[in-house]
Parts: sequence; C-alpha cells; structure tokens
Amino acid sequence: MAQDEIVERNVFKVRVFIDAWRAIDPDVAMACLSDDIVYINQPLEPVVGQQNVRKIVAGIMQLSHRVHWELRNCFGRGNTVVTEITHPGAGTAARAWYSEGAQLDDADRRAGPRPWAGCRGRGGAYPQWSWRSASH
Repeated sequence: MAQDEIVERNVFKVRVFIDAWRAIDPDVAMACLSDDIVYINQPLEPVVGQQNVRKIVAGIMQLSHRVHWELRNCFGRGNTVVTEITHPGAGTAARAWYSEGAQLDDADRRAGPRPWAGCRGRGGAYPQWSWRSASH
C-alpha cells in the first residue's frame, strides 16, 4: 500500500471514530480501537482492554443527549493521525479545544502511544485524554 493510501485510510478511520461519538454509537466507536486499548483520562487510572474501555465509552454515550465535536484539522503521516478538535458547548457548558495524536495499527485500529497535546477551557485545564495500545 502506498504511503498516501495509508494516510488516507488512517485519517478516514479517525473520522469514523469521531462520527461514532456524534451518532452515540459505542459499537462503531469500539470497532475503531485495538483489543488491548488503554484509555487514559487523567487524573484517573488507565483503563485497559476493549471490555473495560467499552464500559466507559458506552456509559458516557448513554448519559449523553448529544456529542458535538468540531473537527478543525485532521492530517496524518504513515500510521500517525493528528486531530484538532473543539468542544463548543453552549451557554455555561464546557468549551474546550485539544489536539490529539492517534497511532493506527495495520488492522486500521487505534494503537500505539501518542501523547495528548493540550486542552484548555474557560476556567482552566480539562482532563487529559490519550489512547494507546497496552502492548506498546
């Protein structure tokens, strides 16, 4: 597969993951993640594995009337994809931005360490998010 095709495939997969949140569809979101996914939302302890992360993702989605992320930028190089996302909020709701990197494996699922780059909102910093594979 040519380099451009790899990047296109991986950017598409990240967009599918974001769209799954908009659709409040945990099945599609989880299909985008590796079996040994590690979900980190600091200051909480990391959550490891599809089954455990699914509980978190499905729980958040179940409590959500709507999830709206504005994807500002999405680009990649090889198996790394970087996103810039805004959570616009409404009224007194949280308004935040962050950029995140995702490392995708050959099965087109999120894997590999990519640190969270930054997130600030009204009143200070928000919890940090990072997705990585436990095997890395």
